[in-house]
Amino acid sequence: MPTRRTFLEAAAATCLVAALPASTGCESTIQGSVPMKTTEPTRARVLWYSSTGNTRRVGRAVAQGLEAAGLEVEASDYREADPASLPDADLIVLGSPVFNADVPVNWQDWLRALPDLGGVAVGGFCTFGGPGDGQEHTATHLLRLGAARGGVPVGWDMFGCMSVFTPTWSMGNEKRTLAYKHLPDAETYARARAFARGLIEQAATGEGIVVKRSFGRDSIMRLFPATLAKLAISNHGVDVEACIGCGTCVKTCPVDAIDPEAATVDTKACLACLGCVNNCPVNAVTMSFARTPLYGFEELKRRHGITILEPTADS
Repeated sequence: MPTRRTFLEAAAATCLVAALPASTGCESTIQGSVPMKTTEPTRARVLWYSSTGNTRRVGRAVAQGLEAAGLEVEASDYREADPASLPDADLIVLGSPVFNADVPVNWQDWLRALPDLGGVAVGGFCTFGGPGDGQEHTATHLLRLGAARGGVPVGWDMFGCMSVFTPTWSMGNEKRTLAYKHLPDAETYARARAFARGLIEQAATGEGIVVKRSFGRDSIMRLFPATLAKLAISNHGVDVEACIGCGTCVKTCPVDAIDPEAATVDTKACLACLGCVNNCPVNAVTMSFARTPLYGFEELKRRHGITILEPTADS
């Protein structure tokens, strides 16, 4: 059955020998190279990129954990944040979905352009669908990106959710996705709050953690990015008769590639994140994958009566 991994691995097979290094398993480490700004954080920022809402939900739970510990917290999608204000925080927590076993490139680019963080403690977490691939790399890559801008890594974690890889269910394997329809749940959010407390405790030591990076099977995915998935995509546009003009696809597209009024998509700019298909409330964004028409995450939830739990005081 189709998954992002099986498609990309098949597409990469003819290139793999040339692309992989002579030996795998190489490892490098990174630790905060600047002094910790403070061992008693009082102000925190929680930032995420979330395609369909799961990373946002976990990020909200992380923020709740920090607030319960007495910190002043601002939490938002990264596109709503002012990069210049981040060095004013004492602790920054970054969240990302796993996309091709890594942090999505739009989120990476934004983080690489941050000002010097001046020793701010940095935590990272990822969300992933089903069994998932590349979770550890994605979470630790967020720490590496923060450390490259003068942050000090203090912790990372991974949170399983229901997969949002649209071709899986659209091409006949709903079962694989629906096996995780209960996630994220109350236990997920409890873990996220505990993760937040752990970040504070690590910051109190004044020491950054050691973050390891290794080259293994998941590294294949990172060698062959979403460009390969785009080769299987066709018929990407907007059904003007079905469109209700809500603008959801525009708001969720990380690269402003979709114009519902013109019923067009800038396919060169498109990252193949599938967010426009997944988030449309009326299934009006069209896309085919390997010539199979796709239907999105909102449609999947509607067909199966799925409601995803939000992180509240009671969950």
